[in-house]
Amino acid sequence: MNSKTWIFYVIGISLLITGAIISFNYFINPYGVFKHDRDDKKFVKNHTINSEITKFYYAIDADPEVLMIGTSRVEHINPKYLEKYTSGKVYNLAVKGSSIYRQYNLMNYFIEHFDIKEIYLGLDFFSFSPVYVEKSIKNTRYDNYFINDYLDSLLSVRTFRKSIKTYKDVKNKAKSQLDLFTGWDSEYKKEKLLKSNGLKWLKKNIDSSFPNFGVDKNFFDYNEFKNPKSIDKAFDTLELMMSICEKNNVKLKIFTTPLYYKVYEVINLRGYGDTYKYWKNRLKKYNQIYDFNYKNSVTSDYASYIDASHFRSFVGELIFAKMNNDKIDKLPNDFGRLLLSEEQ
Repeated sequence: MNSKTWIFYVIGISLLITGAIISFNYFINPYGVFKHDRDDKKFVKNHTINSEITKFYYAIDADPEVLMIGTSRVEHINPKYLEKYTSGKVYNLAVKGSSIYRQYNLMNYFIEHFDIKEIYLGLDFFSFSPVYVEKSIKNTRYDNYFINDYLDSLLSVRTFRKSIKTYKDVKNKAKSQLDLFTGWDSEYKKEKLLKSNGLKWLKKNIDSSFPNFGVDKNFFDYNEFKNPKSIDKAFDTLELMMSICEKNNVKLKIFTTPLYYKVYEVINLRGYGDTYKYWKNRLKKYNQIYDFNYKNSVTSDYASYIDASHFRSFVGELIFAKMNNDKIDKLPNDFGRLLLSEEQ
């Protein structure tokens, strides 16, 4: 075989392998970017790059009128708890570890392209951290520029590995933790462990996270976050979100997410107490935000949480009941309050 023939042979084999990988990635569609398997619930998506990219495309197909936006804490709330207070289709568009800036991108895109009537925005103290300040990036899915997502979904070796894992999940009839049709993260694996091991196991598991909770830069290892003024840019983004909703006649309801009470102790212990107080005081000036982010009978009860960082889904029922003045029997009197400025 001469060198020229060998080169053509290598090129041909390379093209065949590349074509096979592209075809396999497209068919398995591990990130859910393409629509061909959208209606087949057996195609679980447990091996995505992140939930944001996958939920973005599923939410587009869902064509919602009501959105839930926030971090993983909001993502753990079943939308069914909100449906009783709204008349439109609800989609939980919350994204794990998302900053207020990323939440703005999601909100702005769906208001621009869909008939959004109402948004429930859950605020986390951590999502205001300056570590999350993001530079403006053009030509992304938020600009209707999807080529990067397509390339990541088809040509990446990482995607090929995830496609293999997804194929095995489908073959083994694995269950998806994230219900992409509603956007809800059910935490079914942890709930299953809780059911098997009981509340004593849960308490031990949660308490073992302290006092070392959040020892990374996204929580409590970022000194700039200790400066209260470091979160001013995040508040500028929050006010931009409010303005966009007002201009587009979208009803915006905002609440703070309830953290397990020991986290508040960690906030002060690590030197972020001043920033936390500043955050709360800034939120008061809007006179429209429901606060659940303080020590109360729900946040003091470990049974309300599935781990040290996340409350269980039923807590969402209490949040929405309080925000909609629904005096259900299970709603504690001390859970939830409207933040008001001292000038009121």
